[in-house]
Amino acid sequence: MVRIGVAGNTAIPCFQVIKSKGYTITSKIYFCVDIIEDATYEFIAEKDGNEFIGDNLEEVLGLITMWEYRGQNQEDWRANHSEHLEYRNVLDDSIVFDKDGNQVDENLL
Repeated sequence: MVRIGVAGNTAIPCFQVIKSKGYTITSKIYFCVDIIEDATYEFIAEKDGNEFIGDNLEEVLGLITMWEYRGQNQEDWRANHSEHLEYRNVLDDSIVFDKDGNQVDENLL
């Protein structure tokens, strides 16, 4: 069984996969109020004039994968009605937690 999430150990493998697909990767750093700890990143993968942009490399790889899977016509990226309903069902079935990580009874909300 695999359980993986975005963490400190996933960025570099994603970087390597993106590079192996022939993309050039650049990044930008935006500082907020001159406090380095509040910096945000933007990663750009570029190939053949196409750019995929995200806040982290995992997002960028996800966008590239969506491009490869859904097709290069941006109209194909739009969710159809059944996809939208399926997505809404997953959200409706979400487990609710409070800020301390305790599960909350949805009926009490």
